[in-house]
Amino acid sequence: MKKWKPSIIIENSIKQNGRVTADVIEKTYDIKEHQMIRFMAEEFQRRIEVEVAMEKKQLILLMDEIRELQDVERKEQSNLVFKFRSLINILLSDCAKLQQRSLIWNDAANKVNEILDVPLLQCEPMTIEETHTFRMHPIYSEVYEIYLAYEELSPVLTETFRAFIQSLLKSPTLYEVWVLLKIIHYFSEWGLDAHEFVVDIQKKYKDSKSISGYKKQFRMENRPFDIGIYYDFTFDGSGYRPDFVIGFFEKENKQWSLHTLDAKYKCYSEMTKGEQTLLNDLKHSGTRYLNDLFGGELKVKSATLIHTDIKSLNWNVKEKQVNTENNQHTIAHFHFTPSESKNLQIYLKRLLHENSGLDHCCPKCGQFVEGTIQNTKEFQNKISRKILYNCSVCEEVWVANFCSSCSYHGRNMKLFYYNGYPKYLARQLYKYPTHNYNIQVGESWDVHCPNCYKTFDHKINYIVKHTVKNEPMIIRSF
Repeated sequence: MKKWKPSIIIENSIKQNGRVTADVIEKTYDIKEHQMIRFMAEEFQRRIEVEVAMEKKQLILLMDEIRELQDVERKEQSNLVFKFRSLINILLSDCAKLQQRSLIWNDAANKVNEILDVPLLQCEPMTIEETHTFRMHPIYSEVYEIYLAYEELSPVLTETFRAFIQSLLKSPTLYEVWVLLKIIHYFSEWGLDAHEFVVDIQKKYKDSKSISGYKKQFRMENRPFDIGIYYDFTFDGSGYRPDFVIGFFEKENKQWSLHTLDAKYKCYSEMTKGEQTLLNDLKHSGTRYLNDLFGGELKVKSATLIHTDIKSLNWNVKEKQVNTENNQHTIAHFHFTPSESKNLQIYLKRLLHENSGLDHCCPKCGQFVEGTIQNTKEFQNKISRKILYNCSVCEEVWVANFCSSCSYHGRNMKLFYYNGYPKYLARQLYKYPTHNYNIQVGESWDVHCPNCYKTFDHKINYIVKHTVKNEPMIIRSF
């Protein structure tokens, strides 16, 4: 013994066997505060990895869009080339910000890794809890306060919402709900109040332990339209229950444009009878809903499938079994996955302009845009025109043009009053610098007419025509 304490002396006197029990002080770093600090550092590490992965994915999407715009810019001869250059500069600026953030994330990751290599933290992580050391020791309390501040950056989940998430992770409808959340995310860029949706979902789940049957009309401030959403809602007239019904209420005309979207967690191209399965799903969730969803005179304007097969895409299904009346852009299907995510934005843009007639609304921010009417042409009782839109808020550009061949032959016309006289207006042919749903002509800023398949210069691609009419599964740019 190096040090005799009173308790040891007393014990030795009582036992007198030459052996005593004594506390031995051993120096160790493996204390619970160090275990919890390691947990904090590993949490920081995981968060950095998630953020870096998300921003890398976003950077790739932006770079792809820049390349598309540059291809269009090189071939465009009109003054729109300056609009494209402006869009490219905005995207380049966004890319530069992401690249700068990647340097910051890299520096943060290196610092966290250095912390994890410190000898004090060579222990097993332990879940965070408040301790006397964290409260009273100046250095440990500072570390603890930093972690509490980090936690406050994340939204606090209520018990109801936490239970909803836990049930969702085990649910067979996980893909559907993920699609719903992404729809809300994209609509929030148009002005929808996402917080209002979260409050609704919590109340719905608290009341019924499910969010099936959710419906809501979102009042959109400073937008020409409101948005309606039904999720897994059973309609009385038909008894049908599509996964989603998305509606746009045009405030000026007080009219709804309604569209269905059914989610299928399927990879058709890998199935033995994938094309027939796709056709059956399109008839079940497309033709059926178009004809009789509401069981009355009210009709939906488009019906679409969203699925996980990245090899299958068709924005304008013409197959006779499915689209019996050969209508344009009424039935479609597209893929949407975490790694292939642009198509949902294209779909919502298509609903806004092509299917709901709100082509004066920006597909990026939802704001009203005053179009510039160009090339108005009158021939007998027909009229055609081109409208150029340029959003002053986000610099987005799009054109509502027309197919001169269809206009000349009187195909796909609609009644239109011009200067007080009834005329037949050529159907609008929409095109965008990137992410077109009409089949793009190579790398040019031109699209094939979905009705006659011709291009701006009246050329017809018979491969496109044959494929569109006979191939329901895969339609890409030609």
